[in-house]
Amino acid sequence: MPRFFDKFNFTLLKTPGFKEDSVREDLVMPLLTALGYSSSGPNTIERSKKLIHPFVYIGTKPHKIHIFPDYTLTVDSKASWVLDAKAPSEDIRRGKHREQAYSYAMHKDIRVPLYSLCNGNHFLLFHVSREEPIIEISLESLPADLSPLNRHLT
Repeated sequence: MPRFFDKFNFTLLKTPGFKEDSVREDLVMPLLTALGYSSSGPNTIERSKKLIHPFVYIGTKPHKIHIFPDYTLTVDSKASWVLDAKAPSEDIRRGKHREQAYSYAMHKDIRVPLYSLCNGNHFLLFHVSREEPIIEISLESLPADLSPLNRHLT
């Protein structure tokens, strides 16, 4: 069975120079493009959307802290899900990175039911109301048929 990333050399994920920005450019963007997302059209990508974190106070004085999800994805002009890319060495199943992506999904200016993380090795899709991922895919074995992802993400 053909794989989606047949032409990508996955041994690069083990090299020190392959970091989060490489995951975004070499793996996440081709995947989003194949799912029908672009800068314009019915399914759009907004990169690094600037959000003000709503809960930062020192005493009673609010302090503006900005947070930036890597990708906010919209379907028919409505925010649908967020995706955050991480370096290949990062754990995306639990901990601070998952909490970070969850906070983007729950932010008052986004409020979407789905959030995802990708570290180049794996793509995980979560629903905000569930503990376990609804999709967990090894990118190296991702089939050329993206139907399972399309059902959830487009």
